[in-house]
Amino acid sequence: MTLRILIADDSELVRKGIKDLLTHDSDDWQVCGEATDGDKAVKQAMELKPDVVLLDLSIPHFSGPRVVESLQHCLPTATIVMMSQQEPRLLKHIADSLALQYWIPKSKLADEMITTLEMIARDKDRSV
Repeated sequence: MTLRILIADDSELVRKGIKDLLTHDSDDWQVCGEATDGDKAVKQAMELKPDVVLLDLSIPHFSGPRVVESLQHCLPTATIVMMSQQEPRLLKHIADSLALQYWIPKSKLADEMITTLEMIARDKDRSV
């Protein structure tokens, strides 16, 4: 299954790094869009209908938690992966409070991104 992925982060360097990692590693990932703020993330997600939204917790113009709530309501089939520079225990607590199964500290993006997406792909394959 090819996962269509929307990257929502205000840092161009982070977006480019994730995109490079995903397109270099496998044909199983397709970056279908990029958003630089929360408002654009919700609009693009509604338009593009990605399988996965990689979302920066601290995204400007409509905070990460508000984006999560909007996406969970309007696009419940998308899997949201919360990314943050927050300390991992705090990030897990925030993800749990938002009912998110997946979260990655930005310090571990290179190490955990592919593994996380592989888990999501397996979960989506099972649910079909």
